[in-house]
Amino acid sequence: MDNGSETNTNTIINITQEYLDSITKRDWVAYRCLVDDKNISIDPDNLNSIVEGTDLQKFLFDLPTNKDLKIKDNIVQPNIRIINDISIICFKKLRQIYNIEDKSVISESNTGTIIWKKIPDVGWKVIHSHWS
Repeated sequence: MDNGSETNTNTIINITQEYLDSITKRDWVAYRCLVDDKNISIDPDNLNSIVEGTDLQKFLFDLPTNKDLKIKDNIVQPNIRIINDISIICFKKLRQIYNIEDKSVISESNTGTIIWKKIPDVGWKVIHSHWS
């Protein structure tokens, strides 16, 4: 892999981690900076329906959080393809949940695919996400 490819791959991994962190932290401003207005998503939160836009996610971001839980999402086994201004990353998301009250740790995983589009003068934006 040449340095340019490695740099692009690292960029996609880093912005994907930022995307996951914005969801975990329920940081709506950061999330909206990373997601296109017409993003299409398929995930368990929407019963695997095909949903366009961010209205459904906004509802989830506004729900109260459990202060007794500390959550960390990790990108495992990323597989990335970059073609011009489009990037596809498929990976396993390993979620670690620490319960502060009883000091227990739970791990969960699911598989994600995110399609990024590089928009001139804006940067990379999520245009599709699919979780299973």
